[in-house]
Amino acid sequence: MVVEFWGSMLIFALAPIIFFLQARSALLPWFGVAIGVFLSLQVSFYFCAFPAGLVLYPLLAMEFRPNPWARGAMVAGSLLLLGYAGSAVGVYRPFAILEIAVSDAGLRQACVAIPASIMLVYATLSVENPPSWLSRKAARFLGDLSFPLYLVHVPIICSLGSWVVLASGSTALAAAAAILGSVLTALPLMAFNNWWVQALGALFNKFRRSGPVAGRPRQRLLDHASCDCCPPVRIQDPIESRMPLSSVLAPSEISACSDPVASRR
Repeated sequence: MVVEFWGSMLIFALAPIIFFLQARSALLPWFGVAIGVFLSLQVSFYFCAFPAGLVLYPLLAMEFRPNPWARGAMVAGSLLLLGYAGSAVGVYRPFAILEIAVSDAGLRQACVAIPASIMLVYATLSVENPPSWLSRKAARFLGDLSFPLYLVHVPIICSLGSWVVLASGSTALAAAAAILGSVLTALPLMAFNNWWVQALGALFNKFRRSGPVAGRPRQRLLDHASCDCCPPVRIQDPIESRMPLSSVLAPSEISACSDPVASRR
């Protein structure tokens, strides 16, 4: 938890720098990530996973997207690599070279797990048309639950799970109690997290509408390029009119606005 806490603080400090560099040049973010990894090595090897994860940002900013076969190979290869536990046995025998350079088994495992994890996340996020079930209520519920569950599962395991295993002597019953207790404890936190994120978003929109942008004209004129006899079309600001984007933009424009790569072009 100490490594995760300070690693997260490192990401919060490094991410704006990477975003700034990406706006200047496509190559500069890679140097920024390399510097972050180098500085992390001075403290602990385990911190390298955090700045290394920022490689995903310049990767996803590139126009290149692997085809389904390449993504499938990346997913299979990353899952295979994530099974490496630091011992050069079986299919992991080629990693025996790591035993010469690194004596600690945990560090050897991290050497393989960090790039494998980045490859797995990239293969997942680079899907241009993700399956529709990922946007359904069940998938969104699991996504909302994941962070509160991450926060409470260790205290629940160490309290409720430990008490049940001492009282009953059954590890299966203790595991079931810990899982159920973690989910029930995470539900109120999930509701609070969703509430304050929405409140923060509403506050941000309020300041945005009252800021300098609000002084700009609320309407703009677009002339038809294809026909001189058609009158100009008046487009109303969707934020001001509370209208959905689908009612004021064409489908091609909506997809262009939602694609971060296309919006930068």
